[in-house]
Amino acid sequence: GTNTNTGYAAQFNDDSGQGRYTIDRETYGVGIKLKPELFNADTTVAVNYDGYSRNGNRFASYVLGGSDVSGSAARVLQRWRGFNMPINENMNRTTLSASGSPMDFYLSYEGSVERFNNQAQDFRIADVASSSTFLVSSNKPLQFVPDSTQISNNFRLSKTLGSTALAAGYGLSILDQDSFSAQQIALGYDRGNLHTNNAFFTFNSNAMRSVGLEGYVKYYERSNGSSFPVTGLVSATAGEKLDVRINNVQSVSYGLSAAFRPGFWSSSLTTGWKREDRDRDLTWTAVLVPGLNGIQPQRSLYSEKTLSDEVYANFVARPMAGLLLRVTPSYVWADDTGLITEPEKAYGLKSTASYAAQSGWMMSGYFNYKNQQNTTKFFTDALTAPVTDGPRTHQDAHRIQRAAGLAFSKPFGEWINTSANFGWMQNDVTAYFLQSSRRRYEAPNRSVLFVTLDRPDFNVDSYVFSLNGDWQTNDALSFNGGYTYSKSNGNTASGLVLAAIPTVDGRI
Repeated sequence: GTNTNTGYAAQFNDDSGQGRYTIDRETYGVGIKLKPELFNADTTVAVNYDGYSRNGNRFASYVLGGSDVSGSAARVLQRWRGFNMPINENMNRTTLSASGSPMDFYLSYEGSVERFNNQAQDFRIADVASSSTFLVSSNKPLQFVPDSTQISNNFRLSKTLGSTALAAGYGLSILDQDSFSAQQIALGYDRGNLHTNNAFFTFNSNAMRSVGLEGYVKYYERSNGSSFPVTGLVSATAGEKLDVRINNVQSVSYGLSAAFRPGFWSSSLTTGWKREDRDRDLTWTAVLVPGLNGIQPQRSLYSEKTLSDEVYANFVARPMAGLLLRVTPSYVWADDTGLITEPEKAYGLKSTASYAAQSGWMMSGYFNYKNQQNTTKFFTDALTAPVTDGPRTHQDAHRIQRAAGLAFSKPFGEWINTSANFGWMQNDVTAYFLQSSRRRYEAPNRSVLFVTLDRPDFNVDSYVFSLNGDWQTNDALSFNGGYTYSKSNGNTASGLVLAAIPTVDGRI
């Protein structure tokens, strides 16, 4: 919390005062279903109306920009703030669904219109400027939540040809922004629109006696039709007016699997392969304009291409009466990753075992493991005199997840059932703690240098134990009871980060 000119989150300022935070949520719905007898055909139509309303308040935080504060160097300690924000919103949705079987095809449709309405106050910096003499009053929004309308349509068609099943579908969704902040209105931002298309085709064939084949192709596209550029708000040709704009995202995923029967333990073995190919159309700040600063691709961990493959096997066996085993190992590797959270490589294992005794009791257990890592992303230093790129500082994100559990159930007579469950999950995440000499917005006309400070570790174990029972006294009356105990412990950080935060935030 030093009074310098560089810190944007050096000190937190709580403007909420003493208060209680509560949210009341109400849900409602009604529907009608028209059965085939009404149409004298194999057709079903349903209309549903549902929604919710939320009222109350919540704690909202924000960080002000460089031009939002003025005065001495102490102004940097005023940028990170929080306040008591009211909530008053509702969502209403009407859904039409229909299905039928014309000419031995199964056809289904579902369409909906969803409207979201935010009736709470739209806060601006001007509304909180009195919190500090350093704040510059303006109509810039704080935690703005717009009204919106989403229209969705989904079609599905399937048909069975002997021992082969085919299915195809298409979906279309349009999300429109219906209200705008005072700043958006003043600067001419008058259209918020996201357009989503998706389609799929699958087949499942048992035409060959010893081998079953299954394959799929899925397509997804999301287009951003919102206002762009908007002078003074979001623009690639103005300094510090654009992070990165996602214009379009397209992905194609496809896969093929084959199922065999090895001939022992009443077992089956399925082996498969999947591929995901995703392209992003991105717009960055046009830093080639003389004197223009902004975030560039080489100073971001976000990129345009994702290309990954996965191979897996699923072994299911019944070595004895009542015992079922299932083991599924998998491996993922990527030629390109668009996000640091996407794995460059990943190993996975899912396994379950269950036993059902003839006397009625049942026991099951599971163990899951996933290890994923991405070392392909890096930040590149911005150098001046001359303006050029410098050395790279790599990020290394590594995540290991483990989970195991046991479940036991036993009936006592015909009317009483009991069960006990225990589960454990461990989440272990590490990544480099990086520091930059300036904000990435200030390149390329100012030097931005990156350095690795530490490698903190998030490591938390969670445990859940539960007991449940039900007693059916007669056809009209039953009693149910349960007890659940859960506990989490571990560190949310280590090293420099753990030493810098309060104990209450660092350890669970």
